Amino acid sequence: MIIKDQFTNRVAQLGQYLGLRAKGEPILPPVTHLYSYETPATGATPAAGSIVHATNVINKLVVSHLDLEGNDIGATIGQITTGDHVMIGSTIYDVVAPTVADTGFSYITISPEVQKQPGVYPVKAWR
Repeated sequence: MIIKDQFTNRVAQLGQYLGLRAKGEPILPPVTHLYSYETPATGATPAAGSIVHATNVINKLVVSHLDLEGNDIGATIGQITTGDHVMIGSTIYDVVAPTVADTGFSYITISPEVQKQPGVYPVKAWR
């Protein structure tokens, strides 16, 4: 029984990673976008294609609605809410508050409050 439970948990985790509900319904587009991830000392409005993860606001990602390829994914970013996950490169952040939209960018409150090395990374979100 323990092995069956472990298998069921792993399948559920894989479904969450792929952005699927238990019934196979997508809840966020399973698409990866490229962003420039920046870690300035103080928060700032992100340039197009950027995510700002400032040292003085370590619990927030400030995400441009335009990815590095110029795709406007503001509507998708607006779907991200408490309990979702954001992966930047190989680092996974848990979303701990609803996303707050501003003009051309959004604030995503995350945990853990850990910065990555600045650089260009693939970014995706899922429930």
